[in-house]
Amino acid sequence: MHTNLCNFADHLLRKLIKVSEAEFDSALLKNELMVLHGSEYLRGKSSYEVLRQLHGSNMAKTFEQTFKLANLFTIIPPKTA
Repeated sequence: MHTNLCNFADHLLRKLIKVSEAEFDSALLKNELMVLHGSEYLRGKSSYEVLRQLHGSNMAKTFEQTFKLANLFTIIPPKTA
């Protein structure tokens, strides 16, 4: 299951970079996401909560790529079914 999740996340990350490669440093973003995923700090949080946590703890500069991604997710309206 863990391998499938990693492959799925890797696929989504590559797709994101392909679409907006000028906006993100793919290696740095992947590293930031792996670090954050491995910690309890932001696990299970929504994009908005991640954005608030990073900004509120002055970690937005440290995790700059993740901060940009969370910003992007919060301004894109969710797809309605």
